[in-house]
Amino acid sequence: MRFLKRLFCGVGKGGENDGENNGEEEKVDMQEAKVVEHKVEKPSDLAELKGLVQGKVLEKGGEGYEEATHCFNCYDPPKKPLAIVQPVTSSDAQKTVKFARNRNLTVSVAGGRHMFDQSSMSGQVVIDLRLMRKVEVDAQNRTAWVDGGCLAVDVDRATQEHDLAAVNGQYYDTGLGGFTLGGGWGLLSAQHGLSVDNLLEVEFVSADGQLRHISEETNAEQMWLARGAGWNLGVVMRMKLQLHPLESFIVDGKKVHGYGGIMMWVMTPENVDKIAHIMKMYIKAKENGEVAPSYNPTLAFATPPPFEGAPAFVVQQTVFGDPQIGEELTKKYFTDFLEPTMSTCRPEDLVEIQDNHTMLFPPGHRYYMSVRPAMEDGFIGNDKAVDDHVRLMMLKRPREVTSAFVFTGEAVLKVPTENTSCTALREGKMLIIAGCMEPAEGDGPSDNMLTAQKWTRKYFKNEFGPTTQLVYYPNFSLWDEEGKGGPAGYRSATRERIMLLKNNLDPDNVFAHTKMA
Repeated sequence: MRFLKRLFCGVGKGGENDGENNGEEEKVDMQEAKVVEHKVEKPSDLAELKGLVQGKVLEKGGEGYEEATHCFNCYDPPKKPLAIVQPVTSSDAQKTVKFARNRNLTVSVAGGRHMFDQSSMSGQVVIDLRLMRKVEVDAQNRTAWVDGGCLAVDVDRATQEHDLAAVNGQYYDTGLGGFTLGGGWGLLSAQHGLSVDNLLEVEFVSADGQLRHISEETNAEQMWLARGAGWNLGVVMRMKLQLHPLESFIVDGKKVHGYGGIMMWVMTPENVDKIAHIMKMYIKAKENGEVAPSYNPTLAFATPPPFEGAPAFVVQQTVFGDPQIGEELTKKYFTDFLEPTMSTCRPEDLVEIQDNHTMLFPPGHRYYMSVRPAMEDGFIGNDKAVDDHVRLMMLKRPREVTSAFVFTGEAVLKVPTENTSCTALREGKMLIIAGCMEPAEGDGPSDNMLTAQKWTRKYFKNEFGPTTQLVYYPNFSLWDEEGKGGPAGYRSATRERIMLLKNNLDPDNVFAHTKMA
């Protein structure tokens, strides 16, 4: 796995793969880019705040402050809040919210800090939950209470000891709170729905500083809000999640829960038709029900650095269950048709299966990602669309661009869209993800990165516009194909309902950075 980490930690800044730029490129002068600073007319008395809480209060220039401002996505300069509070109790969070509200300061909440727009660090006061990462597993009832600061790996490690799993984020240090509250598609979603579909109860600190507990029985309307737009509740301190059983196997003396890894094929004119055939064959097999929901690999196109700028077809293999069956499926749908350039696939436990995704998106990079559901009469079942896309990814895309395809899963689609505030991920059988990435070198995005972003927007509009739906998934970048931000992709009725609940919970807009404020 160390080898694979090295593969993805050096995506270069080269130009396009034998392609051309589409029209005049936007030029952005990043020389003047500066760190974002919050200013108030009367700076807060942080000494008073430090005396109120048991946890840590970090301020500019103090120990631990700079590290605490770092986010997964380095696209923008780090934001510099007035104070970062790291609570150790719910009472700490309550006191911090009251302190900020009484001084007309905005509050944001940080968990894993994976939000693409750094919204978790946008408040004048940030409540950073990293010191609250307790997981309490009830194996008998297959549930778990998880603290708001828990990372994906915290939950996976705790649950796999009982051969149980939550619908969880694929990146090891994704904050489970933000992941779940925004919707949460994970590797188990095809079998068990979105993370929000498995959210049972929530404890949160509201804008008035009160600690509240909600469930479907006690407050169905606020639970609806929690399931997809949950940042609008306030500071989520704990969540109760439904867990699901995992079948375990012993392979070479080790307990495993399936078969996973990364496969890559360098794309060439000689193998491009075979790669397109692999995609079409697998899509048809999923559509025809030939493979179980427990088998749901992600198919992607990228430019991994070890191949000297050559485009590659990448498969994140994911099979829960008997690893022997996983190996057989891998051969049947992939390797029997075309031997991969490299592969790390093997029997793995839950934590290892989940961690494969981490290698594809290293920290210390700039990211720009958008997602669209594919309509049934569009990409799915359209052989020409698949052929065209594979050739486009080989010949014309900027090397910073990546695209990925994954089946949403029947367990996600069977939940009526009005049941939760997360509608974006239920609009189609397949999710198509497009974006770009580069190492965070220099003062801002390179010209190549800006070109790649513009190309990606045009790509979604021209290549996939007729076959996909424009939606708003707040866990990704907040942009449409015109480069405009905002939640316009929410269904209007959903957006209005969210805003009504947000205004009732937070009339003074203390939590002003919830993507709906």
